[in-house]
Amino acid sequence: MLELEPSTNGADGDNSLAGEVTADTFLGSVTRVKVLGREAELIADVATARVDSLPVGPQVNPLVPVAGMRLLSLSDQPVPDGPDPADR
Repeated sequence: MLELEPSTNGADGDNSLAGEVTADTFLGSVTRVKVLGREAELIADVATARVDSLPVGPQVNPLVPVAGMRLLSLSDQPVPDGPDPADR
């Protein structure tokens, strides 16, 4: 999950980054917006009805809502060579 808000002062807030809208693609009810940040390119699907507030060029603050966060960790256990016993 990724939410985009127009940048008001360029400062990052909690769970947010700063970036520039580099492209948008109309997909019907949503518009896919690409944001180039300092360390990564992000992609968010935004309701087409509110994409006018996120034109190409200006700075935005991508925000990751706390409810949408997941912590992933890599196990120290080796990966098995054969097929998964649970057939996954």
